[in-house]
Amino acid sequence: MQAHKGFRSFSVLQHPAVRAHHAFCRHILSTGPGSFGEIRKVLRNSYKLPIPAKSPGPDYDGASHRAAFIAFLGFLKSNLQGQTALRIDASWCSQQAVLQGYAQVAVPDVILRWDQLAEGLQQLAHSIGRSTAPTLPEPPADRPFTLSEIYDEDIEALCAQIYSRDYTAFGFGPWIPHQKPRPTA
Repeated sequence: MQAHKGFRSFSVLQHPAVRAHHAFCRHILSTGPGSFGEIRKVLRNSYKLPIPAKSPGPDYDGASHRAAFIAFLGFLKSNLQGQTALRIDASWCSQQAVLQGYAQVAVPDVILRWDQLAEGLQQLAHSIGRSTAPTLPEPPADRPFTLSEIYDEDIEALCAQIYSRDYTAFGFGPWIPHQKPRPTA
């Protein structure tokens, strides 16, 4: 940072419901690259998470996905309160906790929201004398179902309860299904 005077640091927030769903699809439901095989096994066996032993097949429908995601949210509630033996992963922990962790090293001077990221990056680029910001590719949709295909008031209520600190600290309200999806890592 000392070698780059005038630098800017930023972080990006995402609606907690979208973030939790992305973590579920990428790390728990999937058995491919990026999946958490051991955690997945524990969730299936000990927490009775209703997901298939292998990647979802043709018999895994939207109702199955919704039920599995709601069960995962139940696990998250306990996990984030430190009531499970499994680690709290960065992909599903509170964003307030992430920012507090960053603050141990450096506090971001800008916090952007994913659904306004293009505009925010453009403003940030202008603030350092650049005429344009990089164009962001559209991230692939969560598979096998997007959050908008299963989202309802019950899922929102669970997410608001589990992530109450993020809802309060960052002013999140109910998720609006047409918001842009979460970027993938």
